Amino acid sequence: MYKYSDSNFEKVGICDCFATKLKHDENSLTLEFEEGFFILTENSSKWQSTGMSEVTFYMNDTERDISIELLTFPRGGGDVILTEMPLQKLEHLMQNGAKLEIFGENKENDSYLFEGAVYYSGMTGTQNCQIKITAKKITYRWNEIMVI
Repeated sequence: MYKYSDSNFEKVGICDCFATKLKHDENSLTLEFEEGFFILTENSSKWQSTGMSEVTFYMNDTERDISIELLTFPRGGGDVILTEMPLQKLEHLMQNGAKLEIFGENKENDSYLFEGAVYYSGMTGTQNCQIKITAKKITYRWNEIMVI
């Protein structure tokens, strides 16, 4: 389905991108980016935008290796409240029009941490979140590089 792929976290960026679809089975999680993500090509030191693309995380067990936490910031200050969200709930929200924006991405060994927000259907509300994934392999796929 896609012409190009890469597994190098350093050459691909999903920060400031919207995941529009989520698929998972017991050993993988795939996020689809309708408007693409960013890559560093061999011939350029500048980030280039792709068209439709996806990233797949391969793991031992999606139930154990993925953690999604919603962040609530109390009015008037105070400690941030973390609430766990099941993967199936995020998948259901995204099947019904929600989008996941990625604000930040970090990797240490086989652990990935993404900070972002869930934009509910029709962009009527948002919820900040963090997603922690332990994956033995990651693959980014895309068809084209967009000329900016």
